[in-house]
Amino acid sequence: MRARALRLLSFCLLLAPSALTACDDGDGGGDAGPGLSDAGAPDDPARDDCEALDLEFCVTPWPSDYYLVDDPTTPSGHRLNLGPTTLPRSRTRGRRHSEPAPFNTRDGWSVNGTLIAYLPGATATGLPDPSEIADSIEMTSPTILMNAETGELVPHFSEIDESTYTEDAPQALMIRPVVVLDHETRYIAAIRGVVDAAGAPVAPSPTFAALRDGTDTDVATIEARRDHFEQLFATLESNGAARDQLQLAWDFTTSSLADDTQWMLSVRDQALAMVGSDGPDFTIDANRIEDFTVEQNPNVRRRVYGMMRVPSFMENPRGGARINLGADGMPEFREWAEYPFVVNIPHNASAANPMKPLQYGHGLLGSHGQANARWLAQLGNENGYIPFGVDWIGMAETDVVPITTALSNARLQDFATIPDRLHQGIVNALLAMRMMLAGRLAEDPAMQPDGENVFDTSEGFYTGDSQGGIFGGTYMAITTEVRRGILGVPGQPYNLLLNRSVDFDPYLTLMRNSFDDGVNIQIGIAAMQLLWDRAEPGSYTRHIRE
Repeated sequence: MRARALRLLSFCLLLAPSALTACDDGDGGGDAGPGLSDAGAPDDPARDDCEALDLEFCVTPWPSDYYLVDDPTTPSGHRLNLGPTTLPRSRTRGRRHSEPAPFNTRDGWSVNGTLIAYLPGATATGLPDPSEIADSIEMTSPTILMNAETGELVPHFSEIDESTYTEDAPQALMIRPVVVLDHETRYIAAIRGVVDAAGAPVAPSPTFAALRDGTDTDVATIEARRDHFEQLFATLESNGAARDQLQLAWDFTTSSLADDTQWMLSVRDQALAMVGSDGPDFTIDANRIEDFTVEQNPNVRRRVYGMMRVPSFMENPRGGARINLGADGMPEFREWAEYPFVVNIPHNASAANPMKPLQYGHGLLGSHGQANARWLAQLGNENGYIPFGVDWIGMAETDVVPITTALSNARLQDFATIPDRLHQGIVNALLAMRMMLAGRLAEDPAMQPDGENVFDTSEGFYTGDSQGGIFGGTYMAITTEVRRGILGVPGQPYNLLLNRSVDFDPYLTLMRNSFDDGVNIQIGIAAMQLLWDRAEPGSYTRHIRE
């Protein structure tokens, strides 16, 4: 993480949770802070916009087709329908629930998501852990994830959440698939044989037990789903999962490939068509052309900063903006915008030894300046590449405050700005490569230290590390011009990475201040994944070779 990003985040963390004004969205507050205000009467756990299989947490188990409705306007014919009080309430700011609108644009559940359940007192004893993934595709596994149509078991590992901040806080049981799920596919999850610290089986919730055992309840949403669950139990039993052993079971249907990728492919195709084969226009900052002797910089002869002019599909160019959607619900061009870039011309580049462009994808919440790294300059100078970089907006320095604001205010809906801006960030990266290969930049006098063209524009390459390695997966899947790239220390999906990254620790602190316990924190991360799917590599890397 860049030092500037850390400074901005640290500034927000220094503020008391009740006074996060510098990271506030400005809509007022009303509550003094966690534990200091009267939250009022608790929400009815059996209300209509809750999955009543668990009366402790409204939206568990997650994900659930209880929230899936028919919608002929979507690619899958379905749409999520989270209610106004489905998502977790904040600890502060009026104890408000996150708003469902951006999540309800999805036409199914994440193919990259984690399954979240709550069984009070559950331990990891007997669960298939990351070293025992093979056990998860045996019917003896305590946790089962099954393709409802074929009966095929999905490899996964299961764990008890460690993001809680007190020993007695409720902890989620999480099922993490280790493969990307199939699109537009219904899955059944089942849990049995999970024990508490004393080794005793954890009791199912009263509502699930009533469905399993055929006893009556006074919960209308449970009674209305008995036929559905009878079919679900029959499917499990036909595949070897005995009904009377179930502690919890539910089903969910994944989103379509189109819903995951159509925004990204649309902005890519529109942007490339608008700039044409000549690439985007650009200007060179005459005050930021830096020449170095070998003694000053052994690898870089000239460093040039400039601005490229690209089609913008955002409502505005600032951090925190949303994607601009037309009447058809697809991204629509709004204006031309300028974004910075930097190019490093090696000492060894010459007309007799022209070099090929090498685009660098920067690290977590960084900037185009990371393309000035000494190791990258050495790689370029010794191996025939001209390194260059642009900001990966959406997860660049300018996005630290919007991310911090969303988490500190417990407004999960505001996280939608991050994947929205990532669409523009990835488009900018693609257009920067088009700019480097089109030839006009290479012919600019600023790019010719000796008055001669030193670029070989026959092909370009990509390399990125950490965040650049992660989003490089998306870049390499949709680029029309780069055939070879390096994804350094990558990973996917984000809802898995965050729980295992030290870089997430300060953001986890914000979420602990914002939500009551670890279960709601994990629901928040899982909800963010629903939006991230449209830009993060989990939805794209399988297509790199296609």
